[in-house]
Amino acid sequence: MDFLPFPSSSLLITTSSEIEIHCLLLRQKSIITQIKQQRKMRFTAIDTSAWEELKESIVELTDCFNEHFAPPAELPDLLHNGDVCRILNISKRTLQHYRDTSVLPFIQIGHKCYYKREDVEVLLSKSNPRKS
Repeated sequence: MDFLPFPSSSLLITTSSEIEIHCLLLRQKSIITQIKQQRKMRFTAIDTSAWEELKESIVELTDCFNEHFAPPAELPDLLHNGDVCRILNISKRTLQHYRDTSVLPFIQIGHKCYYKREDVEVLLSKSNPRKS
Protein backbone atom coordinates (compact mmCIF):
# COMPACT_ATOMS: atom_id res chain seq x y z
CA MET A 1 0.00 0.00 0.00
CA ASP A 2 1.43 3.43 -0.99
CA PHE A 3 1.02 6.62 1.07
CA LEU A 4 1.09 10.17 -0.21
CA PRO A 5 3.53 12.42 1.64
CA PHE A 6 2.04 15.43 3.48
CA PRO A 7 3.81 18.72 4.00
CA SER A 8 5.34 19.27 7.41
CA SER A 9 2.62 21.80 8.35
CA SER A 10 -0.13 19.23 8.13
CA LEU A 11 -3.70 20.22 8.77
CA LEU A 12 -4.10 17.25 11.07
CA ILE A 13 -4.28 18.61 14.57
CA THR A 14 -4.14 16.06 17.34
CA THR A 15 -3.96 17.82 20.71
CA SER A 16 -5.97 20.62 22.28
CA SER A 17 -2.83 22.76 22.61
CA GLU A 18 -2.25 22.47 18.86
CA ILE A 19 -5.86 23.55 18.26
CA GLU A 20 -5.38 26.58 20.50
CA ILE A 21 -2.17 27.52 18.72
CA HIS A 22 -3.85 27.16 15.33
CA CYS A 23 -6.77 29.36 16.44
CA LEU A 24 -4.36 31.93 17.85
CA LEU A 25 -2.47 32.08 14.54
CA LEU A 26 -5.71 32.56 12.63
CA ARG A 27 -6.71 35.42 14.96
CA GLN A 28 -3.32 37.05 14.54
CA LYS A 29 -3.61 36.90 10.75
CA SER A 30 -7.07 38.48 10.96
CA ILE A 31 -5.83 41.28 13.23
CA ILE A 32 -2.85 41.99 10.98
CA THR A 33 -5.15 42.19 7.95
CA GLN A 34 -7.43 44.65 9.77
CA ILE A 35 -4.47 46.84 10.77
CA LYS A 36 -3.21 46.93 7.19
CA GLN A 37 -6.67 47.97 5.97
CA GLN A 38 -6.90 50.71 8.59
CA ARG A 39 -3.56 52.17 7.52
CA LYS A 40 -5.01 52.79 4.06
CA MET A 41 -7.83 54.99 5.45
CA ARG A 42 -7.28 58.73 5.35
CA PHE A 43 -8.50 61.18 7.95
CA THR A 44 -8.99 64.91 7.66
CA ALA A 45 -9.30 67.01 10.78
CA ILE A 46 -11.33 70.23 10.73
CA ASP A 47 -12.25 72.52 13.57
CA THR A 48 -15.75 72.76 14.99
CA SER A 49 -16.64 76.09 13.34
CA ALA A 50 -15.68 74.78 9.88
CA TRP A 51 -17.77 71.65 10.53
CA GLU A 52 -20.80 73.76 11.50
CA GLU A 53 -20.42 75.89 8.36
CA LEU A 54 -20.22 72.76 6.24
CA LYS A 55 -23.38 71.34 7.84
CA GLU A 56 -25.25 74.62 7.28
CA SER A 57 -24.17 74.68 3.64
CA ILE A 58 -25.40 71.13 3.12
CA VAL A 59 -28.78 71.98 4.72
CA GLU A 60 -29.13 75.09 2.53
CA LEU A 61 -28.25 73.10 -0.58
CA THR A 62 -30.78 70.41 0.35
CA ASP A 63 -33.51 73.02 0.91
CA CYS A 64 -32.73 74.68 -2.42
CA PHE A 65 -32.79 71.36 -4.24
CA ASN A 66 -36.11 70.37 -2.65
CA GLU A 67 -37.63 73.74 -3.46
CA HIS A 68 -36.75 73.56 -7.14
CA PHE A 69 -36.77 69.85 -7.93
CA ALA A 70 -38.93 68.05 -5.39
CA PRO A 71 -42.23 66.74 -6.73
CA PRO A 72 -45.41 68.44 -5.57
CA ALA A 73 -47.01 66.98 -2.46
CA GLU A 74 -49.77 65.26 -4.39
CA LEU A 75 -49.30 63.98 -7.93
CA PRO A 76 -52.29 62.68 -9.83
CA ASP A 77 -52.38 58.96 -10.44
CA LEU A 78 -51.45 58.79 -14.13
CA LEU A 79 -52.15 55.86 -16.44
CA HIS A 80 -50.55 55.19 -19.80
CA ASN A 81 -52.28 54.05 -23.01
CA GLY A 82 -52.15 50.32 -22.32
CA ASP A 83 -53.67 50.70 -18.85
CA VAL A 84 -56.53 52.86 -20.14
CA CYS A 85 -57.26 50.46 -23.01
CA ARG A 86 -57.46 47.53 -20.58
CA ILE A 87 -59.63 49.39 -18.06
CA LEU A 88 -62.08 50.68 -20.68
CA ASN A 89 -61.79 47.55 -22.83
CA ILE A 90 -61.14 49.58 -25.97
CA SER A 91 -58.55 49.53 -28.75
CA LYS A 92 -55.68 51.96 -29.12
CA ARG A 93 -57.44 53.50 -32.12
CA THR A 94 -60.58 54.16 -30.08
CA LEU A 95 -58.43 55.76 -27.39
CA GLN A 96 -56.87 57.96 -30.09
CA HIS A 97 -60.40 58.97 -31.17
CA TYR A 98 -61.27 59.84 -27.54
CA ARG A 99 -58.19 62.08 -27.41
CA ASP A 100 -59.00 63.74 -30.76
CA THR A 101 -62.61 64.45 -29.81
CA SER A 102 -61.77 65.51 -26.21
CA VAL A 103 -63.86 62.71 -24.75
CA LEU A 104 -60.95 61.82 -22.46
CA PRO A 105 -58.53 64.53 -21.30
CA PHE A 106 -54.85 63.63 -21.39
CA ILE A 107 -51.42 64.93 -20.52
CA GLN A 108 -48.61 64.62 -23.03
CA ILE A 109 -45.06 64.31 -21.73
CA GLY A 110 -42.59 64.02 -24.55
CA HIS A 111 -44.19 61.65 -27.03
CA LYS A 112 -46.24 59.74 -24.46
CA CYS A 113 -49.82 60.37 -23.39
CA TYR A 114 -51.01 59.90 -19.82
CA TYR A 115 -54.48 59.99 -18.36
CA LYS A 116 -55.67 60.83 -14.86
CA ARG A 117 -57.25 57.84 -13.16
CA GLU A 118 -60.20 60.00 -12.05
CA ASP A 119 -60.96 61.00 -15.67
CA VAL A 120 -60.86 57.36 -16.79
CA GLU A 121 -63.17 56.34 -13.91
CA VAL A 122 -65.65 59.13 -14.81
CA LEU A 123 -65.72 57.96 -18.44
CA LEU A 124 -66.13 54.37 -17.30
CA SER A 125 -69.06 55.28 -15.05
CA LYS A 126 -70.72 57.23 -17.91
CA SER A 127 -70.38 54.29 -20.32
CA ASN A 128 -71.60 51.73 -17.74
CA PRO A 129 -74.47 53.34 -15.80
CA ARG A 130 -75.45 51.28 -12.79
CA LYS A 131 -78.85 49.72 -13.00
CA SER A 132 -80.95 50.07 -9.84
